[in-house]
Amino acid sequence: MKRKKKPKKLFGVLDEQQARLAIVALFIIAFSLRLYYLQPGLWHTDSVIAAQEAERSVEKGRLHYLQGDVGYGGFAAFNTLIYLIWHTATGSDSAEGVLLFTNALLGALGCVLIYYLTVKLTESREAGIYAGIILAFLPLHLSLSTYLKDLVLGSAALMATAYALIKAREEDTTHLKVLAGALWGFAIAVRHQELLFLAPLILFYYHDSPPFELKRKRRGGWKFSLMEDPFDVIRDVSIIVVTGLVVFVLFYVPKMMHEPGFSLFEAIRSAGSAQGQAGVGLFTETFTRYSIPWATKTLTYLGWLVLIGSIVVNYGRGRRGVWLVLVAWMTLYFMIFGNFSGASPYFFFHAFPPAVMMMGWGLEYLQRNWGNIANIVVILLVAWMFIGFKPVLDYRRMECGPCEFSKRIAEVAPGRYVVIGMDETRHYEYYGHPIMGLGHPNPFQTDEMTKHMKMLDDYMSNGTAVYITTAGLSYEPINLQGLIERGAIQFDPELMVPVNRMNMKPYMNIVYDKENGMLVDAETGSPIPPSGLYGLELFNRYKSTIVFSMETEDWHHADLDQSKYTTTLFKLEPRQRQMMVEAVEEN
Repeated sequence: MKRKKKPKKLFGVLDEQQARLAIVALFIIAFSLRLYYLQPGLWHTDSVIAAQEAERSVEKGRLHYLQGDVGYGGFAAFNTLIYLIWHTATGSDSAEGVLLFTNALLGALGCVLIYYLTVKLTESREAGIYAGIILAFLPLHLSLSTYLKDLVLGSAALMATAYALIKAREEDTTHLKVLAGALWGFAIAVRHQELLFLAPLILFYYHDSPPFELKRKRRGGWKFSLMEDPFDVIRDVSIIVVTGLVVFVLFYVPKMMHEPGFSLFEAIRSAGSAQGQAGVGLFTETFTRYSIPWATKTLTYLGWLVLIGSIVVNYGRGRRGVWLVLVAWMTLYFMIFGNFSGASPYFFFHAFPPAVMMMGWGLEYLQRNWGNIANIVVILLVAWMFIGFKPVLDYRRMECGPCEFSKRIAEVAPGRYVVIGMDETRHYEYYGHPIMGLGHPNPFQTDEMTKHMKMLDDYMSNGTAVYITTAGLSYEPINLQGLIERGAIQFDPELMVPVNRMNMKPYMNIVYDKENGMLVDAETGSPIPPSGLYGLELFNRYKSTIVFSMETEDWHHADLDQSKYTTTLFKLEPRQRQMMVEAVEEN
């Protein structure tokens, strides 16, 4: 009888030595790719803040946290440690280069981690290699690895947690359970949303044999029975979870010491509430309009086909615990963060490592049964991912728009100056070095507005120049059109001057140019960007002139897009007189 020929395996038969060579090759490819496309500056505002606070931590001798209520203590501590080592070794006063390099390194190490975790779960080196290759070229992971962001570190911490959980279960040793809990606690401190990993965490620990069984009785109803000693279950889960929460809290001890009113629980609650906003429920408009297209951009249509096929095929392969933990991890993160009303692609990034592992496992099944068809599929998939995303990488590699804009401000604003710019003020401070970057107050709060205007008056009277950028007019509760629609302002029908309906005072220094269809400064003729109430109040009080405009990247939601916009720098000066609007009637 003729023996059936076995299908060839990827790289031949992967023995242990060949697998090591494959891992080294995987790391070199992933790291080289990330180094080549590394951003030439701190493109994202969060990146600037991370570098800025690491430098301040070393300079002041205590941990400085990132912005927001929770402060991301794990990420801040990690960056500070890396910069401290670099600063001590080289004397450098800039954390920019070393933190960007470290993030690229973490991205490449994540591709190696996913190999080991996939092999541990599936007992297949081929599945691990497939998963590592896909993650190395996955657009969202590649994007996040080329600029400084906490997601890459958090993802590595979660994968290390999962690996430690499996080892702890195998060896049943307390020190591995403590290690797994500590890694999870660090992941939460890096990004507090990893509290959600509690469900996958327990599933990972019991993936080989669940602690309970739920079966349907012959005559209806369900039968629940414990498969293990309940005290063992309580003990093991408690060691892991309590260790994790203790480690998490330890990262915030410095903040609690220096900020007596700081409540960690309240910080997490308020931060989660702010990020979730209206994102309650499943399949919201955000999910269908943004999250699914974003996921398709990073997975591609072929990737969706491979993922769905892998989920179906792997369900019947006899390792239901592995299938369950990967599907649960993937679904939990994608459905929750994909429905955030203020979502960006990176919010549901942690859904992709389990998806990639599932894809690697499915490709290994295809390779086992169909040979090189699996290799062709993975080559096509990687090529589709990379070619589609390459223009974005090429564009972002050329220059750092927010960095260049900030440096340009410093060139045109000699001496002492302040800039109003909201989140982007961190870029201005890091690269442009004003004496201060300012946000703007809530224009519906009269007291806040009065204090803000007095502060600007004081700066100008002391010889400090005051500038505002297009970004400084953002984040208003309602934009100009919204204010008109709800009746907060109106246009005088004869003079075409906007009127504040809250106090019925006309904005005498702002007029509507009917010919060009825009608002202009009545004294200088400079166009005024359509904005909300704050912009109207500000430009009515101060004379504005355009200093320069520049095209730059918009870092909001731009992980997978070439998102550009034109930003403008305005100089504000005291008005010499209250403008009259007789000339407006001529328009």
